[in-house]
Amino acid sequence: MNRRIGWAFATFLLFFLLISTALSVNESSNSSAINSSNESFLTSFDDIYGWLKDNSEVLQSLAVLAGLILYIKRSWLMHLFKRSHVPEKNLNSESLIDDSESNIKIPEGLFRVAMRPNPSFTGRETFLKVLNESAIQKTNHPKIFALVGNGGMGKTQIALQHAYDPNNDFKYIWWLRSEEPATLLEDYISIARDLSLPGWDLRDTDQTVATVKNWLAKECDSRWLLVFDNAQKRGDLERYIPVAGSGQIIITSRLSVWDGFAQLMEVGVFQRDKMEGESVDFLLKRTGKKDREGAADLAAELGDLPLALEQTGAYIKESGISFADYLVRLKENRRELLSKGKPLSYPDSVATTWEISFKAVQEAIPAAGDLLNLLAFLAPDAIPRSLLDGAEHLPEPLSTCVRNSGRLDDCIALLNRYSLIGATDNLFSIHRLVQAVVQDRLSPEDQRIWAESALKMVNDAFSFSQLDEGTWEKCSKLSSHALSASEHSERLEVSQQETAVLLNSLGNYLHNRMELASARAVLERALAIDEKALGPEHTSVASIANNLGTVLQDQGDLEGAKECFQRALAIDEKAFGPEHTKVAIRVNNLGLVLKDQGDLEGAKECYQRALAIFEKRLGKDHSNTVTVRNNLRKQQK
Repeated sequence: MNRRIGWAFATFLLFFLLISTALSVNESSNSSAINSSNESFLTSFDDIYGWLKDNSEVLQSLAVLAGLILYIKRSWLMHLFKRSHVPEKNLNSESLIDDSESNIKIPEGLFRVAMRPNPSFTGRETFLKVLNESAIQKTNHPKIFALVGNGGMGKTQIALQHAYDPNNDFKYIWWLRSEEPATLLEDYISIARDLSLPGWDLRDTDQTVATVKNWLAKECDSRWLLVFDNAQKRGDLERYIPVAGSGQIIITSRLSVWDGFAQLMEVGVFQRDKMEGESVDFLLKRTGKKDREGAADLAAELGDLPLALEQTGAYIKESGISFADYLVRLKENRRELLSKGKPLSYPDSVATTWEISFKAVQEAIPAAGDLLNLLAFLAPDAIPRSLLDGAEHLPEPLSTCVRNSGRLDDCIALLNRYSLIGATDNLFSIHRLVQAVVQDRLSPEDQRIWAESALKMVNDAFSFSQLDEGTWEKCSKLSSHALSASEHSERLEVSQQETAVLLNSLGNYLHNRMELASARAVLERALAIDEKALGPEHTSVASIANNLGTVLQDQGDLEGAKECFQRALAIDEKAFGPEHTKVAIRVNNLGLVLKDQGDLEGAKECYQRALAIFEKRLGKDHSNTVTVRNNLRKQQK
């Protein structure tokens, strides 16, 4: 026991020295947050080389001690390293791959589909036959299919039924949310996490994507299925498609832009011929009734649209009324809706069936209706129940309801029974058409109330810190909801400053994942909103401009980065005076850009000024002071 304590102490001492040194040099090398504004502070990686050269003797001594400890207590040390390591931009991913290969154990099978199969699924034999025949064929390259059609046609349900079919003999199945590029990237990277592939936890997303594609194409000898759900365009997917492998790829999309990329399969309404067909069979199966004639009349009135039929069947099943009774209500509510003269971007059958179901929900549990209003302003898929922890941002009666887990369970169960939401494993989903109908039903004032509630909940939950890896995964699950909530609040012009704060955090998260194009777009939105809300000279504007500059610099847009840093500098000099630490941050970042542009003398002047401020305000040993001193030292060589 004493020896273990001794080695633990020695190892702790070694890593204290190593980490202290690394942080002093690289505290800001990867745009880490150093103040409450979550600003990015950059340093030059070339400076690391200069510091290493100047301190070679110290490093040699540390290396000897490290080698000794690694030799005797390697496994314990590796465990400690994995728990305390902070990824950096210049991390050598190849060395991690070589070092961890011996510990990799690929699962024998995985099924990563959040939705449950639809027990009332009916028909669609033509689509399933084509997909099934392709799945069982031996091939050395994946077959790609695109299920395309308008919303509410059941494209996702066809893919879901295919994924759950045991006859297809898929060993690995992943369902990828593809509406937003950032969400798609997170889901694709999760494949590497599921398989414990080398480098899955690195910031180099390109490397992780390549690792997954290589495994699917060359290393997996079992059949696999990838479903890209609600994809928008070909360019979003090309990055993720393996060129080989014994797999199948299904794309669901409202857009017919996949010709030449995938085999197109047009998905329309259910088939029906008088009292026979898919829509009639579905209603009978969904409700448990035997009135084929009544089902046929109702299906015709609904235009055989699968989503409308699902909501209708759920209502009839819950209420116990007949097909004829529902048909009467349908016609009455349709006249009421059409009399409002609202332009609908979806079939009126969806709006009408939803209106009938919503009235029943409101009568049973008013808070359940409010929950549906809230979910309409988030992303449609994988809404975590934990988001509802932010009860203080919700109006009554929903605020009280979410504080009581039993009452919340009742709300969720009711909405699920009426097929207004899906709920499984503490995740909610809601169809995009239902979201559109919910939003349209609300008055402009109520839209602003629920959009603001959604924004504040996500803003509280989306707490990203570059130095805390625990926040990375949490933010990856919330990124799509941050995008959706901010878009609604921006459109409705509510809580503009909080919208900018959320977008700034989201931009820094995307930058950390090196999704530079997405990070730039998000930060540009944040900057525009903040300028409008607070004015062009506000210090919050300077913070966002600074962060945007770091992204532009990584993109190679040095002139754009320079303009951002100069603007941030001018604002902060005016607000805080010429010797504030924020000013020093701006000056240092400006120096880095000038150096990249070849203006070495200008860079030197910036470093000297920043160094003088940090030494005066923070002391000679502060990490920011050391960083700038090393930048200057390198510049002088």
